Order: sequence, then structure tokens, then C-alpha cells
Amino acid sequence: MPKIIAIGGVSRSGKTSLAFWLHQQLPKSMVLSQDNFVFPEHMIPQIKERTDWENPNSIDWSAWKKAIDSNIPDCEYLILEGLFAFQEQAQPIPVTYQYYLSIDREEFLEEREKEQRWGYEPLWFIEHVWKSHFVYGLPAPSHNATKYHNISAADYQQILDQVTS
Repeated sequence: MPKIIAIGGVSRSGKTSLAFWLHQQLPKSMVLSQDNFVFPEHMIPQIKERTDWENPNSIDWSAWKKAIDSNIPDCEYLILEGLFAFQEQAQPIPVTYQYYLSIDREEFLEEREKEQRWGYEPLWFIEHVWKSHFVYGLPAPSHNATKYHNISAADYQQILDQVTS
């Protein structure tokens, strides 16, 4: 059974960067990013006629679980990352390490305004993204997630040291 690493946090906090850095450092590792398991846009909930990517119902949890199950035999480290990493359905198996990444609201707003993937986003929607994280993205106290605010290179190394010990 591989070590399972869950990485969650607010949009633009560095989840994907950490996940792929760990993947480069860890032998026989695999990254599953929730971004790759979203339903087709027409099946995702809407808010004020905009696609609500910040809703856990945007994820195909069945496909997520199948991907986890199919990768377990082939790796020593399975890295699960995404906005909803701490949702119950995101962890159908016991997780070895859990990391929660955060940034200040001001930094989030700056980074999100630079984001071009989704085209123009009105300020009300960016605020919705920020607030939705507190509804769906926080780890429950029982998860015992290690928290990093404004994650740094030193933090990356600390995490690597922990998962390889």
C-alpha cells in the first residue's frame, strides 16, 4: 500500500506546485489532480449563470475513486491534490499525510485577477470562490492536516523529509 498524501487549500495557494514538486522528488509516485476529474461544464452546478467550479458536485467522484484504486498497486506515493482534498468522498482510503495550504485574502485576490484560464471573472464571483473555500475546502479537525500559510521552499523540503522518513 503506498503512502497517500492529500494536499488541499484555497485557489492559488500552491497545491498543484507542491504536488508536482513532490512527484519529481519521490520515486514511483503519482499525482491525481481534481482538476482532471471535473464533469463536463454543462453538468456542473451554476451560480448566477456562471459555472460553479467551487462546488464539490463539479467533481466526478466515481472516476476519482477508480483512478485512486487503479494507481494504488503501481506506486509508492499517491499524491491527491485539489480544492476538495478534504471532502469525505475525496478520501475513499486512509490518507497517510494531509497538508492544507493557505494564503491571505489580498494575495488570493491579486493572484486570481491575474488568472486568465476562465476569462473575465466579475468581482462577485472571485469573492464567491474565496468564500466557497471556507464552506467546502477546510480540513475537519479530525483530519489532523498540517497547515502551511504562504508555503515556501523550506516548507517543501520539510514535507519531503516527513513523507520519506
